[in-house]
Amino acid sequence: MRTTVALVEARPETILADYGRVLDLSGLSKLLDGEIPRILLAADKGGFAPGWKATPWQLDGVLDWLGPQAETAEVVAVGARGAGALPPDAMWLDQMTRRQAQAADAEFLRPHRHVSQQLHPSLDAVLPDGVQVPVGLAKGPALLLTSPTMQPRWGLAGAAQMLQSVVTCGAAASRKAPAVEVTAEAVGVAREVMPRLGAVLDGTLWGVGGGAGGQQCVARNVLLAGTDPLAVDAVAMRLAGIDPARVPWLRLCRDRGFGRVMPADIQVVGRTDLLDLDFGLLDLEVGPDNVGNRDGLWNGLAEPVTRLIERALGRDTSASLSDTPWQKLYDEYTTAERAGTP
Repeated sequence: MRTTVALVEARPETILADYGRVLDLSGLSKLLDGEIPRILLAADKGGFAPGWKATPWQLDGVLDWLGPQAETAEVVAVGARGAGALPPDAMWLDQMTRRQAQAADAEFLRPHRHVSQQLHPSLDAVLPDGVQVPVGLAKGPALLLTSPTMQPRWGLAGAAQMLQSVVTCGAAASRKAPAVEVTAEAVGVAREVMPRLGAVLDGTLWGVGGGAGGQQCVARNVLLAGTDPLAVDAVAMRLAGIDPARVPWLRLCRDRGFGRVMPADIQVVGRTDLLDLDFGLLDLEVGPDNVGNRDGLWNGLAEPVTRLIERALGRDTSASLSDTPWQKLYDEYTTAERAGTP
């Protein structure tokens, strides 16, 4: 049976309605089934980085869609060092206060050593004290909220990268623990801890970078959501011009049964015509097809990534939020006047 990924077009002036539409189509309401939702938000103390973390309107859109159920929601931040307390940012606090959602407390975040039913030798190599995840994550359904980012070694980083961060807390791969193995094992453990797991990718802004051009932001005005995080990542990759079957870590996750990634196994609903468009995010050849290559997805990194950035910035896009139609909406979420808005 195919899994469903919803894809819709989004505009600043209709963003909450757009979120309602993509979430209604995604099947996430069945996954939540009226239970307390755990919301994993890509955010940390470094502040908002457009295209690289959750957008300000992403949490707002999800809480708005949850309606009365938002009052039971628990929000936890996920950064490069894993899951933790939500940064004391007035923007997040305002959204949660208006919807009566709660930030994850100390008991939720209490580390719990997970004893997996799976073998994970690469994780054991990078985590000598074992896998430890917040105890609250195992208590019910969870939603991953982030933006899609074009990154070296990943192809496209989104929901699966968040899962790896939760499990590894930033521990690096090594010769004894190849990057693709660490990723696949981390995703497998995360799916074991959180069997009911959905993902929402805010593709209004995409991150592009990692080479000489640094971090860039490009506007692509889409939202994706589904009950299979790997499938959501795979559809985002197709939009970016990447064949999911040629991404070593994603293929390894598929082979181990952690999610669906092939087009034949995914039913895209909503704006299916967008799959036929060239998003102009990729102009490179995928590197070695060897899953044991610890350098990950690409060989000869600097030149293709720089070319990717140059092409992206030359196709009516921008290198910063200020040049996109989303700047005004961002300002609305960050100005003092918005605080206390009903």
